[in-house]
Amino acid sequence: MDIDVSKENIQPLRGGRNLAQLGAALQAQSDVDAQRQLQFQKEEHEAALRNYQGPDPLDPWFNYIQWIEQSFPKHGHEGHMDKLIKDCLQLFENDKRYYQDRRFVKLWIKYVDCLSNPLEIYQRLYNTGIGTEVAEFYRAWSCYCEESGDFKKANQVYMLGLQAKAQPLDELEQAHM
Repeated sequence: MDIDVSKENIQPLRGGRNLAQLGAALQAQSDVDAQRQLQFQKEEHEAALRNYQGPDPLDPWFNYIQWIEQSFPKHGHEGHMDKLIKDCLQLFENDKRYYQDRRFVKLWIKYVDCLSNPLEIYQRLYNTGIGTEVAEFYRAWSCYCEESGDFKKANQVYMLGLQAKAQPLDELEQAHM
């Protein structure tokens, strides 16, 4: 599959794309067998959500959302990723064991990326205690502050993360430089 032909339809991801998965997704746009395989994998992930019995119920949700994001290059719209993320966050919003889980924080960041006023949500998450020990939370929040032109607030957000010793701390220190 020639990626150059389809690149204008590929939504860039903050963490990059899996090239093999991207190739399979692009092939599925014109190949019936590849479409069936993609649909089969989607059904497997949905079954994993319904039937999960283990100690970490966030895991199948996170895996499915990651798979949707990689398998549907237009930012998961065909896979209804926005709804999936929202459903996941609502399900685990009050589950304190995930408040400092990097996967949960990454899902919140993906959700916030789709909103028109992310700064309010970051403040609400901070006030709730979600992500307050995770470096990615502070990096994403301060990035939005910088994009809005509020460099003083961006620095304050970085300082909050450094004071909280958010992990991995070295990544936060490097981003703040």
